[in-house]
Amino acid sequence: MFPSRFKNVLDFFTRLPSLGPRQSIRLIFHLSSWNKSDLRIFGESIIALTEMKTCPMCFFIHENENDLCEICNDHNRRKDIIAIVEKQTDIVSLEQTKKMNNHYFIIGDIKRNFAASANYERINILKKRIDDTLSGKAAEIILAISPTTYGDIITGTLTHELFDYAHKISRLARGIPTGGDIEFADEDTLRNAIDNRK
Repeated sequence: MFPSRFKNVLDFFTRLPSLGPRQSIRLIFHLSSWNKSDLRIFGESIIALTEMKTCPMCFFIHENENDLCEICNDHNRRKDIIAIVEKQTDIVSLEQTKKMNNHYFIIGDIKRNFAASANYERINILKKRIDDTLSGKAAEIILAISPTTYGDIITGTLTHELFDYAHKISRLARGIPTGGDIEFADEDTLRNAIDNRK
């Protein structure tokens, strides 16, 4: 039914999170109604994403000339306080609260990867970072993990694995409902969770 060019785009759109086939089709029809100039600029913006880098300290994206992202480059932040998050969007949500003045570390997709060795590899990277930059001990590690079943499992594992690498290990307070996702929590809820972390 659809032209081959349409199908090619549809294949990519259906890989995006929270987009099913119906929403993808609707979006592609909408994009195809744009004028050619805007559509070309949009396409070039997508291609430009290939130039993005990943920070070796925290795994957040950036386009700086040096290797580090904006947050890891910021000397006004407490580098001895590290918040561990699952994904990049969690950093965006936490930063919007204006309550965080720390560094971050992205552990990766817990549900998909933790049974495998990917997340344990990340834990070892974090341990090495703490050894190299903080003489083996952070002032605080904040486990900013969504309070889901998998989140509780990873929190227990991280607490065990990192026990000797921080003076204090805290977790966001339960201002976020069990089963909730940090990415979708409102700023007030996140502020309360940060302030009341244990």
